[in-house]
Amino acid sequence: MRRLLILGLDKNDVPIQKALKYMALFLLGETELRDRKEKKHDWELLTRLFVSTWVRIIDSNNSIANLEAQKWAKVISAGFEGDIFKF
Repeated sequence: MRRLLILGLDKNDVPIQKALKYMALFLLGETELRDRKEKKHDWELLTRLFVSTWVRIIDSNNSIANLEAQKWAKVISAGFEGDIFKF
């Protein structure tokens, strides 16, 4: 995605549209990423964060990625209630 953006493409160009579709399918649980799964991390959690972030960088109005961001906003906000970090 970074390379496509550096080349000047945006969400209206076919390569990025294809990538956005693939990432949306992943976020919906309809496909898996082709990357090798890591064993030392919560791979599903980590990849959902990465993928939703890239989708939002390209299309900040993407409802699927925005739902993922809202989940994390709640988690982070809960951690800082009362001006102290709870976790």
